Amino acid sequence: TEASATALIDTRAPRVVGAAYQFESSPNHLTVGFDENVSASLALADFTVQNLSNGADFNPTSLIFDETTNIVTIDLPAA
Repeated sequence: TEASATALIDTRAPRVVGAAYQFESSPNHLTVGFDENVSASLALADFTVQNLSNGADFNPTSLIFDETTNIVTIDLPAA
């Protein structure tokens, strides 16, 4: 017998479904939720956070992606 296969092509870009800035934690961190798993294409270089008061950029120090919730947690350096 012949086996058949079906391929599903994802043609829609992932969407951000939520974000929060945890400023009362140490280190401060940002959480961003996506509507699908984006872990294969995620890197620290994808994120830059800017202080809108003085224009200073904060480059994230680490990121962790939770594949069960599709939420990335991005740690930020001390200001």
